Amino acid sequence: MKKIALIGTLVVGFVAILSVVAAMNFGEKSNIYVSGEVVIPESFSDKINSNISTLFVVVYDEESPMPMPYGAMKLRLDQAPEAGGSLPFFVTKERLMVMRENQPPPYKLRVKARLDLDGNAGRDQPGDLTGEASGVALGTQDITITIDKYIEN
Repeated sequence: MKKIALIGTLVVGFVAILSVVAAMNFGEKSNIYVSGEVVIPESFSDKINSNISTLFVVVYDEESPMPMPYGAMKLRLDQAPEAGGSLPFFVTKERLMVMRENQPPPYKLRVKARLDLDGNAGRDQPGDLTGEASGVALGTQDITITIDKYIEN
């Protein structure tokens, strides 16, 4: 009787392990919408505020005439970015807050990076630094967005 119970326990354990492995290998995987890095040129060293603690990555449908973004992702930074440095990012379905639910992702993107001074979503505000990449195909990895604009008062 003990042998049967032991064999049963081993079989259940083996089936559980197989189930987890199968789920990890065959379950739905999150597609990357876009990934890469935001580069901050040395020329912006006098524009970077030590209070910047947020990076927004905003995704637009480049083929849409609407100015509203498709979605945005907010990343909290551990420390203020440095001129001459870069910040990696990757945007997935789970990390992107979509503006209009049930809208399929665009195939051609305009991607904007904003180093945000106040950490609040919305329009660019004084003290924010921005850069964009356009003509980006959905799923592109390793793009570079260079900060090239400082929002003045």
